[in-house]
Formats: sequence, structure tokens, C-alpha cells
Amino acid sequence: MATAVKVKTPDGFNGDAAVYKLDPPVKHKDYFDEVEQEYSYVVVSAVDMPISIADYRTAETMIFPSDGNGVIDWGELVMVPYKSHADALTVLGYEVA
Repeated sequence: MATAVKVKTPDGFNGDAAVYKLDPPVKHKDYFDEVEQEYSYVVVSAVDMPISIADYRTAETMIFPSDGNGVIDWGELVMVPYKSHADALTVLGYEVA
């Protein structure tokens, strides 16, 4: 089973954010890259939305690539329309250890 372990709380985030170490690293190819990237760390950020989006979403959790300290690319790897680090990491294919 792929695991995610919380290693720290990053500075400068609103809401609930944490850096997780992934084992094994996640592989991701975004819309603009032709080369698949591999990330050993991610930042998971869960926030309340200041307004409702389309009258249904009042919170969101997003996962971003990290260098172990902070975000290195603001193109999200995963987004769920509510606040849950564990659920977002599950969508990415990891279980919180």
C-alpha cells in the first residue's frame, strides 16, 4: 500500500495545510509537460471557501507538488470539494500512515 506521512506544517497557508512524504513517490504529468515528473513530497491544503462555488462547494482540499518545505508547482495534483487531507490523498492513491 502506498503511504503518506505528515512531516511538517508549512508556513504561509490559510486553513489546514501539511507537507506529506510519499512512499513510493507519485508520478504526474501535467497538461503542459511532456515529461512525467516524480514527487516524494506534497503539500495538502484544506480551506473554507469565502463564497460558495456554483452553490455547492463551500470548502476544498488540494494537493500540490512539494520539495519537502513548500509548494514547487501550483498546478494541483488532486482536488476534492470538501476539507479532508485523508480523502484527497486517497484519490491520489495513498493512505495516511
